[in-house]
Amino acid sequence: MLEVDSKELLGAPIVSEQKSDEVVEQLARINEQLVIKNRRAHRIWKTIGTIFAVFVGLSILLMVLGTVLFSANLSSSGTMEMSVEEHVIEIEEYEEE
Repeated sequence: MLEVDSKELLGAPIVSEQKSDEVVEQLARINEQLVIKNRRAHRIWKTIGTIFAVFVGLSILLMVLGTVLFSANLSSSGTMEMSVEEHVIEIEEYEEE
C-alpha cells in the first residue's frame, strides 16, 4: 500500500511533531494562567459578596433594633413618652467686701 498521508496528497502544510509539542506546551501554559486568573476573580467576588452580606445583615439588625426600641418607648395613647429632667444650678453671687 501507499505510505503517504492524506494531508500530503491534498497539499496541506505538514506540521512537524516538534512544532505540535511546542503548541501543546504553550496551550498548557495559557490554560494554567487562565486557571489562576479565574481563581483570583472568584476570590475577589466572594470577598465582595461577603462584605455586601455583612452590610445588609447589619442594616437589617439596626432597623429591627430601632423598631423595637421605638415601639418600647410608645405609650398606650400612641405618643412617645419623653422624660426631661431639669437641672437648675444655683450660682451664688459673691459680693466684694
